[in-house]
Amino acid sequence: ENDYKVLIFQTFYDAKNELDVMGKLKNREVDGVILGALENEWNAIKPYLKYGPILLCNEYHHSASIPIIGYDEFEATYKAVNHLIEKGHRKIGFCYDTSYSQAQGQRKEGFIKALADNNLLHNDDWIFGHGFNIEDGFRICDEIVKLKEKPTALFTGNDQVAAGIIKKATVLGYKIPECLAIVGYDNQSICQVTTPTITTIDIPIMELGQRTVIELIKYLNEDLKLKRDIIKLPTELKIREST
Repeated sequence: ENDYKVLIFQTFYDAKNELDVMGKLKNREVDGVILGALENEWNAIKPYLKYGPILLCNEYHHSASIPIIGYDEFEATYKAVNHLIEKGHRKIGFCYDTSYSQAQGQRKEGFIKALADNNLLHNDDWIFGHGFNIEDGFRICDEIVKLKEKPTALFTGNDQVAAGIIKKATVLGYKIPECLAIVGYDNQSICQVTTPTITTIDIPIMELGQRTVIELIKYLNEDLKLKRDIIKLPTELKIREST
């Protein structure tokens, strides 16, 4: 609608790839950059602001002096875990994708706070990393099975991971949610075709993309000075069969 073209660069959570994209901004190959992940230290990104606007989308940084558009990761995780507690669970696990993400850090804080508010402690054996896709769900399920003391519920932080865990657990003879309750994140279409269907956090993904682009175009067209502005869109817990 504003006569801009979009280029998508997949960094694969690699800091060097991220800087390569910054180089395109420096070389005037692009007018602005929306970062959906932040793998470098902010001091490595900050010098590129003189070449054009940079925004964070679906990511967070505690001090970056740029617009940040995303969700309240803390609140979303808190209500997901609180839902599991209300279902009677006391042994709850947590999955994350990469420990370097501050957005993931906010989720973990929400997880721990929900437990603490209900006089529950988190168990480090029930924290599972590198959860990105269905195959990671298979692996995490295998890790849970090997534990002497197992969680009875899990916040996976990702619908693909949730689907993988449900599939592998079912194959191994575990009933969902009787043996292991599962909460995902994103409300992808896969949530409604698994057996059982997946309880998850619904995020307004279309609104997120549109709002971020609108913010970027505002800075491009109006030649405004970039400033820190945190915009948090609401999330909703969608309760289905996996809990």
